[in-house]
Amino acid sequence: MIKRQLSKFLCVFQAFCIITAAIPAAAAEEVLIDQTSKAVQSLSISVPSFSQIFEGYQQPEAKPVILRNTGESYIYGKVNMSLSGDYFELTQPSGNIALAPGAETDSRNYTVAPKTGLAAGEYTSIITVTYSNEKIGEAVISFTVKPADEEWQEPDPNIPDAKAPQSLAELQNTNPSEVAKLPRFDSRNYGIVPPVKDQGSSNICWCYAPITASEISIHRSGIDTNANTENLRLSPEALARARHSRGADPLGNTKGENTGLDWYSSSGNIDYTPTLLSQ
Repeated sequence: MIKRQLSKFLCVFQAFCIITAAIPAAAAEEVLIDQTSKAVQSLSISVPSFSQIFEGYQQPEAKPVILRNTGESYIYGKVNMSLSGDYFELTQPSGNIALAPGAETDSRNYTVAPKTGLAAGEYTSIITVTYSNEKIGEAVISFTVKPADEEWQEPDPNIPDAKAPQSLAELQNTNPSEVAKLPRFDSRNYGIVPPVKDQGSSNICWCYAPITASEISIHRSGIDTNANTENLRLSPEALARARHSRGADPLGNTKGENTGLDWYSSSGNIDYTPTLLSQ
């Protein structure tokens, strides 16, 4: 009897051990926190633009390259910038920089300028930014050098365009409608443009423009052979005073106008002068 009971016990114990061995151990990796994960580090790079330049140019002024921390973690340390090619001069801080998420570098930290002495062509460099020996940003910067013979030159104010009248006498005998068709016309070529006038603190620019145009018209037409740019002076102030300080016109031309305004400080428009002169 005892042997049979002991045999049953042993069988039950062995069965329990077999069942227990068949149950897998708890998957510990399913509950562990990944301790190796870290916040992403990245930068955006804002590069400057340079106007096209011509051969023989002077070096353009250096402009800032702005770095912005677009990552999730604080950046502190040596942030190195490099350029491909040999077309730009780069300045950067020798020490560490500190950038919180969303922060930008100072405009004086990183600057770049095209090098001098380059021939005509288009030049492009890749800006690469590294931090902790890892690349965290990249951008492209470029500029263009044009051939020297394509550079626009200021025309000589004493030499008329080849298609324009070559003298004041020829200009006076040319129909204004034909002059208007010329690809280039400069009144300075004929010595008929008066010196620049200074309106000072007045508000009557609307008088200075038509008065100067009137002087040029007198010189161009030759209606006064004694007049030149040194001795002919029409008065913008007289025009402003006539417009704002005149009495009532019996013909009704001043109806509805306030003729008691301070003419020196009163503004106007392009209609005032032709309206007044036509009356």
